[in-house]
Amino acid sequence: MDETRVLVVGASAGVGRAVARHFVAAGAQVALSARRAENLAEAVAEARGGVAVPGDVRAPGGAAEIVAGAVGALGGLDVIVYATGISPLQRLRDVTSDQWAAVLETNLVGLHAVVQAALPHLSPGAFVGALSSDSVGQPRPGLVPYAASKAALDELMMGWRTEHPEIRFSTIVIGPTFPTEFANGFDPELFAQIWGEWERVGITSPPPMDGGELADVIVRTCLAVLPYPGIGVEELVLRPPHVRPAEG
Repeated sequence: MDETRVLVVGASAGVGRAVARHFVAAGAQVALSARRAENLAEAVAEARGGVAVPGDVRAPGGAAEIVAGAVGALGGLDVIVYATGISPLQRLRDVTSDQWAAVLETNLVGLHAVVQAALPHLSPGAFVGALSSDSVGQPRPGLVPYAASKAALDELMMGWRTEHPEIRFSTIVIGPTFPTEFANGFDPELFAQIWGEWERVGITSPPPMDGGELADVIVRTCLAVLPYPGIGVEELVLRPPHVRPAEG
């Protein structure tokens, strides 16, 4: 797999960091990108390979700079995994316009900008995977902007797939996973209250998936399908066993 050229956006922590590490272990050439350069350097050291391409998808021209850095280091791209995702913990009545903007710019518009910039550099049959969430269709109280952004992401990926069938666009739906930094900024008191609401409406989950194992499954799936450009993986759903799918 040493010919496979991979860009992982959101590679400094959580699932994205684990995905980058597993790609490196599989022998791929990997560009790791994230906003925090110091965390990115640690991720490269942990993976024992790869090249750091710091950048912020929310900054003007940030996505294009990330892609240019990755292409400059690797010569082109066969795989992109977009693992960046944020959300405030906030009831809808308290969500601000700035919080909405941050969520949509990071989770949705950033993905679009990365794909838009990367399109001329993707090899035929390239694989573009974007992490979505099993909360789409059943948004958790306190995390509705996150679910809304991921629902829009699903539609965006469908649109890219329709307009560019020569590229494999895959929505990777994941359930609760640990460890991640997703909840690091949550207010503990509010989280305790909202967790009780999740229990009351029946959307609490069994033990979360292991982030390293999840990343291994994502990487293995990608590498398995990459040599077969006539086969697409439009949606990959990964969640803890025995989780009842959302209805509706």
